[in-house]
Amino acid sequence: MHSGDGYLTPEELTHIRGRLTSGAALFVLYIVIAMPGIQDVVRDYELNDWETTEGTVFATPGILNWYLYSVDDVEYTGSKAAFRWSQTWSDNRSTQFNLHPPIGSSIEVFYDPDDHDFSRLIMPEYNHRKLIPFTGLAFAVLLALALVPPESPERKEKRKKASAERKEKRKKASAERLSVREKFVAADKEERKAAREKRVAETERPVAKGEPISFLHIIGGIVAFWILIMLLDSGILEDLPSGGGGGCGLDICGLCLAPFAAGGAALSRSSTGKFSDGQTGPSSKGHPDLAKVTYCLHTKDNGKKCTRMVMRQTGLCYQHQDSDAAEAYLEAIESDTSGDVLRYNIDGANKAISSKDIDGLVESLGEAKKFWVVDLGLDEAEFVQFTYDGDIDDDGIRDGQPVLEHWRGGRKILTNRIGLEKSLEILRSLLHGE
Repeated sequence: MHSGDGYLTPEELTHIRGRLTSGAALFVLYIVIAMPGIQDVVRDYELNDWETTEGTVFATPGILNWYLYSVDDVEYTGSKAAFRWSQTWSDNRSTQFNLHPPIGSSIEVFYDPDDHDFSRLIMPEYNHRKLIPFTGLAFAVLLALALVPPESPERKEKRKKASAERKEKRKKASAERLSVREKFVAADKEERKAAREKRVAETERPVAKGEPISFLHIIGGIVAFWILIMLLDSGILEDLPSGGGGGCGLDICGLCLAPFAAGGAALSRSSTGKFSDGQTGPSSKGHPDLAKVTYCLHTKDNGKKCTRMVMRQTGLCYQHQDSDAAEAYLEAIESDTSGDVLRYNIDGANKAISSKDIDGLVESLGEAKKFWVVDLGLDEAEFVQFTYDGDIDDDGIRDGQPVLEHWRGGRKILTNRIGLEKSLEILRSLLHGE
């Protein structure tokens, strides 16, 4: 460990200083941690030579002095039963003692041989099992610091070189992973760009560079359109289905889609919120009193009002010519010269009545078995409906109780779970504008 001339090298001096610093720090740490155990050892040594004598209890424990003892024919009194030391590392198992001895009973008294007036009745018993292994461990570490030789310069240099090589390998591997990732991202971008260009090329169509549309083509188109209008007006296409041949078929004059199919007579709710149980009746022919009706009067069997344009003043579209809605409308306006009628539906049957005959409307609604719906205007923007046993929560489950609903502008503005009589009173108030 020494140089050839008998002096310590700078590396050896640095090693010794480091060992001494570590040993001093370990010793201070040991003193701080083991101080309670060291204090127990000192107390055990001090109490080891205490002597005992027989004493007598002459008063109730707890007052100033309550037991008496004599040493060398000299009497002393005491009041302390045990030492008031805090719990330490040692197993402080105190001598068992009755803290409430009767007056006149004999007790064993421990006293200091150097100060006979200093006495106790309970002596602690120490067991230094925790301090001994800890102390041994601390001294073993100190001994290792003193005896383990310092690391040689060659070994230290080799260790530094190995650490540098590991760092270089990690750096190189990280660079390779980054390069592979960049190549993958670039290839993916190129592939997506090529696919996008291919899709654009496939969707593009060359612009036709032909002759301009001639005057004869325009005339032919106008004639064909006029012939189609004449066929529609003559009724030849009236009975043809509207769903054939892809697209919208022959549904040219209609402004809505074909009605949805609805099976059975069970009470249901349409997409507009109306109750429905549709029925159809005999067809209606053209009538002058229906000239002011623009949209079809039919209520489809799913409860949704048809919004197709009417055909030839029939009050019905080409697809609902067999509906009884126009016939009920005409019957109502015959009894009302003003032509102001109320349209309503009872258990799926379309009806109409004069707006002056509100009592007749209420009487008819009272005969409903399942539900009734009353339009408050021809535009169908506002209506009132009632059901005895309907789905009022839109959960597909019948609730088993009557309910009245008031709709306006496609929104439900009122829901009352009330009976028929109260519902009819509310309807009467709405019809009178109250």
